[in-house]
Amino acid sequence: MVILEIESVNQFNNYILKDKKNNKNYNLHMEFYGIQKPVNGSSIALDEFLLNPNYEGYSQPYAFKLCENENSSNLNDTEKIALKTNTNKYILKRLYG
Repeated sequence: MVILEIESVNQFNNYILKDKKNNKNYNLHMEFYGIQKPVNGSSIALDEFLLNPNYEGYSQPYAFKLCENENSSNLNDTEKIALKTNTNKYILKRLYG
């Protein structure tokens, strides 16, 4: 899992994410369901595979929903992300992308 910080987000859900460990930036279109839209300064942990430009879904929007009534330990690392905001921590399931 790679930990990325949200540096900015626009009204079209384009997120600029910063990998501070490797000093890399990523521009991903991300949609979130069941939670408030994450803001600058929030952290996202996701599988490095999803950041690979050669992955067929890389150029498509990523969509995530809150894991409710699901055991997130049954999901593999490419199917879930962790999100930490100023006030909450979430485990989200990847819907597509």
